Amino acid sequence: MRRWQSNPVRRQKPRTLIAVVVTLLAALTYAFADVSVTFDVQPRTIKVGDSAVCTFTIRGANNPSTPSLPQIDGLQFSGPAVQRNFSMVNGKIDNYVSYQYQVVPIRNGSFSIGPFKYQAGNQVLDLPSITLQALSRSADASQSGQQQGQDWLFARLSASKTNVINQESFEILISVYIAQGLSIGREISLANMPDAGLTIQNFHEISGVREAVNNKAYEVKRFRANARALTEGTFVLEPVIRASLRVPRNSRSRPRSMFDDSFFDSFFGRTEAQPVDLHVKPVNITVAAVPGEGKPESFSGAVGLFTFDVDVKPTELTVGDPVTMTARIAGQGNIDSLSAPLLKADDHFKLYESRLVSKNINEAGTAGEKIFEQVLIPRSEDAATVPPLEFSFFDPEKKAYQVIRRGPFTLALKPAENGTARIVQSTTERAGPTRILGTDIVYLKPPPSAWNDTLKSAVYTRSSFWIVQAIPLLGVALVYVTSLRKRQLQTDVAFARRQRAPKAARAGLRKAETALRETNAAEFYEAMWDALSSYFGNRLNLAPGEVTDRSILDAVEHSGMEMSDISILKSLFSECDERRFAGRTGADKDTMSKDLRETQRVLRICERLKI
Repeated sequence: MRRWQSNPVRRQKPRTLIAVVVTLLAALTYAFADVSVTFDVQPRTIKVGDSAVCTFTIRGANNPSTPSLPQIDGLQFSGPAVQRNFSMVNGKIDNYVSYQYQVVPIRNGSFSIGPFKYQAGNQVLDLPSITLQALSRSADASQSGQQQGQDWLFARLSASKTNVINQESFEILISVYIAQGLSIGREISLANMPDAGLTIQNFHEISGVREAVNNKAYEVKRFRANARALTEGTFVLEPVIRASLRVPRNSRSRPRSMFDDSFFDSFFGRTEAQPVDLHVKPVNITVAAVPGEGKPESFSGAVGLFTFDVDVKPTELTVGDPVTMTARIAGQGNIDSLSAPLLKADDHFKLYESRLVSKNINEAGTAGEKIFEQVLIPRSEDAATVPPLEFSFFDPEKKAYQVIRRGPFTLALKPAENGTARIVQSTTERAGPTRILGTDIVYLKPPPSAWNDTLKSAVYTRSSFWIVQAIPLLGVALVYVTSLRKRQLQTDVAFARRQRAPKAARAGLRKAETALRETNAAEFYEAMWDALSSYFGNRLNLAPGEVTDRSILDAVEHSGMEMSDISILKSLFSECDERRFAGRTGADKDTMSKDLRETQRVLRICERLKI
């Protein structure tokens, strides 16, 4: 059987022919193609001693001549590195040559490279000049950002309001201006911010813009944060903005290799981040107290613009059934710190504490809503009207107090079933007068002596017998006392909260001990405040909005506590407030451990006092 074998030489002939044809077509194409040349320098802002790349890209020329660079005082050139590229895309041939020179500035300043004239055959092409900015390495970051770099990288700070009311929210905007040819990292950090009086949330980047300053184009990165005033006074915002400038990696710090060329640095994105500190023009924030004139009695510190609605259900019920009052506060302002409005009801109602049942607030704590519920029980048919509920706030735009009142609310009450007192006749009255049926007299004889001996030996004459008999009575008494205590816990809210106070404090102290082990100052002082506010809120039967350091200190000052202990308690409250609201950080473990011991000791003292 004959087997056919392919001839490898014959298979290669078509491929060789195709290659020849393509080469001829390429030669014909370049013979009649127009020559184009581009010139670029990247990056255009570097530090003294670092390198940039000057690139000439020539298209449409066969064996183009090597471009040359002039001698420029302050710049050193080396190269060129030649890159030849050939490709075919969609039937079109792209063949170009790149000549890359490395340029290193040896002093700071602005250098103009070009213009050039490049001759390709019979054509003479004009290439525009490009400016290279060289920054001094000896200048510190703040000088390079603020003085020397004033025209290539700088920052500005602004505030939506510079005159605000205590607890009013406002916005801070930071704009970083970046000249063309530069790039910075996405993250920025701030130093030299006020550590008290203002609370400032994290900055978030918003959409950037292009802006012209002094007839020069800039890319503008913008960062925004929400802030809120905590105390009255004047505060200076003069932060140092720390950014990272992306520059080509300095090859002099590592051994040279075949890949240590500016072409590879540009192609593979081998850059490094160099920190730059930018200073801004200071902005003064003046914080004023809420006006005392015209302040409503119901005002509890709300500053902003809010809405207020109240719903009462059910409105048709029986005396003794619960009524739920739902209050909804929504709007913009310091909503995260608002407590439930206080309902003023007479003795016809039994009131329970308001509780927060829903909260939907944005991350900055400046807008959203809170929903509170309060249960009240009508004691009699005279409780036919639930008093109005009032909420007031200060409107910083109108610079006036606003009062919103909802109610009163009418209830349709029915008397309680079996609620009428009943007179129960005694059994003696129902039986009638006692009648004497006879006058028979029965004489009893003394028992025999044998009976006396039996009685003396009887079980019930022993003390152990009566001890056993007393056990059920003691059990009944214990059940009775327990039921009385349980009933008191259910009916006496103040007594029940007094009993819960130590347990509530222990929960917060356990969280503080965990944060102490992790040396987390923020969580530690938040847990300390939870322990103190939970203990005194239950101990003094205070509503959530009434738990303040002032109300607690007023109570303990009249309880007989030593002034030294009162001073320690006051300093603990102050420390918690500054750590939680003023942004103080960096507490060491010894300080937190000491504060925890003092808190435990003061709470043990309070347990022995009549507050």
